[in-house]
Amino acid sequence: MGSIIENNTFDLVNLPPGRKAISSKWLFKRKTDADGNIERYKSRLVAKGYQQQEKKDYNEVYAPVVKGTTLRTLFAAAAIKGWVVKQMDIVTAFLNGVLEEETYMEQPEGYNDGSGRVWKLKKALYGLKQAPRQCLMYAAVHTRPDAAFSTGQLARVVQCPNEEQVAAGERVANSIGSVASLLGWL
Repeated sequence: MGSIIENNTFDLVNLPPGRKAISSKWLFKRKTDADGNIERYKSRLVAKGYQQQEKKDYNEVYAPVVKGTTLRTLFAAAAIKGWVVKQMDIVTAFLNGVLEEETYMEQPEGYNDGSGRVWKLKKALYGLKQAPRQCLMYAAVHTRPDAAFSTGQLARVVQCPNEEQVAAGERVANSIGSVASLLGWL
């Protein structure tokens, strides 16, 4: 819950007439070490996105997905070209995606102040239909805006690129400087 508050994810408001608030649930997980000993407990608030109504709560849900064959191809290219491959993990990645639509959610269990007000979500939460797309849009704009357009265009043809598109991909990858940066865009 601390990350949700720190990221300024919502405003507490009265639900406008004619709108419905979606609900949420808590997911709990035990993190264990290699021997199976419990190291810590984690919780995540997840919106019940299946309750969202298209055109009211969200407009677009598209987010590109990388297939395993694409990753293998990029790793092979990295090995041939001598590129450095790094892993990147964005903590609370979904909480960075700014929502374009007005989406309302009931106050979560354990954090309901009894006022009858709801959360007007300003940023994405896990479970929202548009969350993956908004997270990707945030990454494209805030990490490497100079490469966002090029890699977005290349992501559309990654399944079956022609020679010109392969050459364009190599130019983009070389300008970014590592496959890890490129993978962040696909």
